[in-house]
Amino acid sequence: MAIRGHSLVEPPPMWSRFQTPPTSLNILAPFVLLATLIFTTTRRTGKHSSQVPDVHYGWPIVGNVVSYSKDPVSYLRKATAQYGQIFKTNMLFTNTIWLQNPHLNKVYLETKEHTWSFGDGMGLFLNRIVSPGYFDHLKTFVASLSRGINRKAALDHYTEVAAETSQRFLSTWSEEEEIDLFEHVSKLVHAIIVQCLMGPDFYTKNGSELYSLLHDMEADIGNMLNFILPEWVPHPVAVRLKQSKDRIGAIFQERLDERNANPGEWTDAQDYISYTLNDIATAHLSDLYAAHHTLLMFAAHTSTVASVSWTMLELLKSPDRINLLRQEQSHASTIQSSQYLQACLKETGRRYSGISMLRLARQPTALPATDITVPQGSVVSISPYLTHQDPNIYPNADQWIPERWLDEPNLPMPSKAIPQSLKACTTKALLGADATQRIVTAQDDTYTDARLGEKIQFEQFPALIAYVKDAKEVAPLIQCARSAGIKAVPRNGGHHFSSYSALNDTLVIDLAHLNYVHVSQDHDTAKVGAGIRLGALYTALDGYDTTWIGGICPTVGLTGLLGAGGFNMQMRALGIASDHVLSARVVTADGKTLTASPSSNPDLFWAIRGGGGGTYGVIIELELQLRQLPRSAMVALSWNDTESRFATAKRFLEWAPRQPKEFTSQINIYKSKVQMLGWYLGGTKQELQALIDDSGLLKIGQPQSKISGGCSTDNSRVFGIVTDECLPDDKVDASILNVVPESFAQYEDSTRFTYEETPLSTSRPTAEPWPRFRRMSKSFFVQKDNLLSDDTLREVVDRVARLDEASQVWAEWHAWNISTTGDNAFAWREQAYAHLEFQAHGSNDSTTQAGYEKWFKDLESYLRPAVGPASYAGYMDSSISVDPLESYYGGNIAEDLTRTLENFVYLLEKCAR
Repeated sequence: MAIRGHSLVEPPPMWSRFQTPPTSLNILAPFVLLATLIFTTTRRTGKHSSQVPDVHYGWPIVGNVVSYSKDPVSYLRKATAQYGQIFKTNMLFTNTIWLQNPHLNKVYLETKEHTWSFGDGMGLFLNRIVSPGYFDHLKTFVASLSRGINRKAALDHYTEVAAETSQRFLSTWSEEEEIDLFEHVSKLVHAIIVQCLMGPDFYTKNGSELYSLLHDMEADIGNMLNFILPEWVPHPVAVRLKQSKDRIGAIFQERLDERNANPGEWTDAQDYISYTLNDIATAHLSDLYAAHHTLLMFAAHTSTVASVSWTMLELLKSPDRINLLRQEQSHASTIQSSQYLQACLKETGRRYSGISMLRLARQPTALPATDITVPQGSVVSISPYLTHQDPNIYPNADQWIPERWLDEPNLPMPSKAIPQSLKACTTKALLGADATQRIVTAQDDTYTDARLGEKIQFEQFPALIAYVKDAKEVAPLIQCARSAGIKAVPRNGGHHFSSYSALNDTLVIDLAHLNYVHVSQDHDTAKVGAGIRLGALYTALDGYDTTWIGGICPTVGLTGLLGAGGFNMQMRALGIASDHVLSARVVTADGKTLTASPSSNPDLFWAIRGGGGGTYGVIIELELQLRQLPRSAMVALSWNDTESRFATAKRFLEWAPRQPKEFTSQINIYKSKVQMLGWYLGGTKQELQALIDDSGLLKIGQPQSKISGGCSTDNSRVFGIVTDECLPDDKVDASILNVVPESFAQYEDSTRFTYEETPLSTSRPTAEPWPRFRRMSKSFFVQKDNLLSDDTLREVVDRVARLDEASQVWAEWHAWNISTTGDNAFAWREQAYAHLEFQAHGSNDSTTQAGYEKWFKDLESYLRPAVGPASYAGYMDSSISVDPLESYYGGNIAEDLTRTLENFVYLLEKCAR
């Protein structure tokens, strides 16, 4: 797909409607251009000041008009060079005083509203597109806007609308051979704005017409006739503007009449119009809604389209800058801290700014450091474009150079050389005489072992790894990272599939030794160190004859599991692991320790359960809801032939997610065999046998079947890993659960890092080290309303057979269809029907590895369009083809739509003061 925009070398003429202003006050859109305010002969225009030089070019009266309309930028540059930095232009009925240097720009912006009025200045101009009387109620509408769009319910609604609309538009764009970037972004932004501000009825019935009216008004409002002729002259442009304004007013009246006739349909609506209709301050001003929303459309639409489009076009010309931006994003914790992104947006504002701002002098005003007084009634204007294009202020001003906005010429990224201050700070932050034993850098022979988690990889190389043994150490470590200018990354289990828990040039805060378990006297709850691994947690809870609802893999870290939501083998009946957390203690980026629970910091509590690991802070302790699990029945089926793969997979997906909620199961599809495992929570052997007999699975091929009953919880958890039957309790080998903090196997001949590797149970054998491998994986959720077709399923199963034996490829598919509800950030609970995971072992041979990578890439290209974007956050994939945030967190991503309105709100607030 090609992106077609304006020239990638030079911007279009300065009167292009898609230029963007550089400051938050310049939000009325670039099509205004160096506009001057129209004063009719009936309006007060201010007396000519003998102190301000008059600009005269060409023929009397009309010469300025001709020169300005041909090239406004050159006109103002020439005037500045000839008459100085303060001058006056007189074009028929327009008389404007211009201020043309950075100091005067600052004076202009900081002068109080009662002295130079934005409301009066821009209001006289805006009267061409808004209704009379609107500016009399401006302050009321500003207050209403701020209240209405910042409600949590409204923001959630905006997020959902933005996500759905963006996905729909992007899907359409991907099918086009060529797109016009400005036009496509313009239509996308318009669609979101209209739905959020006005509502679905406006978008469905009038969205296209409003878009056309908006663009017609953009084109007409910048026409020079508007600036040189008074409002009462009915020239064609003015007539069209009035017709557009009247039509928008009629549309609003039609839609509002419909709402008044059917008020029950809009009781729970979250669009901004619904809010204003119920807001006592604005309910009686509905005749001004069209004017209010016309300005909001102009503001939100134009500034957003321009900023996004011009920045994208410039970045497309510079792959190096794109790479820099990507690098920084891996280190920046927030958009605000993304220095290079902010620099790109600032430079876009500077490079492509082309409008003037207009203020009306309400009283005579002396300009600082000059002998000039601006008379009362004068229009005062600045043209940021002239300042921003001045080579004396900005070298190479005609080029887009975002680096000029950075503190240093090059993007400040963390250095691969470890600052001595970081190591000294870390040593001080760790408590006790053994602090130096718990610090690993690239200079240590344990570095390879320490930086690797389960995955063998050579892409991520942290600057320093600090092993925590006391929760009090976490906040000082975060401060050490901040002081050194690098990112702090918490690591719990080290199972991240893309190794994001040990990122390049970061301070890794390893929590694995924060693994205590304190069970309440009634055995109903437990407070546990957030670094504990699941196997150690289950082992400790065995001593209290209780357990917790969590995952199977014994070396997975607790907080890593919860950050993804918490897939487990009891979830269809009891919910995901995040549903069984009562509270958490979290250290935030500012070093504060907060309690997160339903009653304390509830938003944080909601987010840390399913909203991403290490995203909102470092969890140091969790309070868990415990429970005993009943003895269960287990099943293991296997087919040792290739002919049964498709039929078995098809029947499993048809049958398993629809079984009683107590039965959770998975199917593993290998190159030359198939295996099915199931846990019937609280079920008997006879009940499970009947379930399997009715499944139809036993009629496919010649499966081997083992069905057992009376399984203890530990037996059930190790089923399929160390045994495939239910055993007497004293015969169950649960040692695989008794893991130590550093639980992974040695990599080749690297030196292992160890520190107090004591298991939580001394009565059972210690688990063998968990094997590492070059994990490759893909994750796909099948949604309830979008099940796989037979053709797609057959192709996917066949693809598994195409990889070689050395890859050890397997497809691990789990039945979902969860029956419980929950209030946390896991996005796919209601829609997930099944989860499809594909895994393989990578190769040391580059040619073989390239073949494996192509297999996974082709699988993504084939299966993703069929199932949609949803994936499980616990199996993250750096090469996913869709937006990863949407894929892992769905509609819970806070795309704060109100940012598109910030510029306009800022202007309105200044006008209302």
